[in-house]
Amino acid sequence: MVELHRDDVSWEELSLPWNEWTAPWDGTAEDYDRINVQIQVSTTDDDPAGSPVWTDWRTFVVSDITARAWRFRLKLSSEDSSLTPVVRSISVAIDMPDRWISGADIDVTGSATIAFASPLHSLKALQVALSNLESGDRYEITGKGPGGFTITIYDSAGAVSTHTAQLDYQALGYGVEAA
Repeated sequence: MVELHRDDVSWEELSLPWNEWTAPWDGTAEDYDRINVQIQVSTTDDDPAGSPVWTDWRTFVVSDITARAWRFRLKLSSEDSSLTPVVRSISVAIDMPDRWISGADIDVTGSATIAFASPLHSLKALQVALSNLESGDRYEITGKGPGGFTITIYDSAGAVSTHTAQLDYQALGYGVEAA
């Protein structure tokens, strides 16, 4: 929330983005044209808990930004010394796009560990389909995580299967696990 303070007018809370403001007093909307509030972003691919090297600050616009960490700041300015923009709060929403990883027609005899070529930062869901199973076969997935999973096929007697089945899988997650 950004407020505009004018020396001769009380503070008014504004709930619209600043490019949609209208004057909250008997003055003119031109007062808003004389202030500027700019969101800026700086990013790094380094571990932010270490000694990261940050990019230069740049104007933040809605976009796809690939980075390990982000930092934000507001740059406030006024062309009129009697007008002061005041920030009560600000929020930036970051939405990481989903990633799908899949594999098809993977031969599995007994047990197999499937490693994702590009591990996810976070695994949200895993779906598997098996073909060429025998009557009574079942499977168990263990070690499911951002880097892959292990699947074991058991026969109807509960022993690890000795015949070959084909595995198809889809994994849903987001991000890329840092090296």
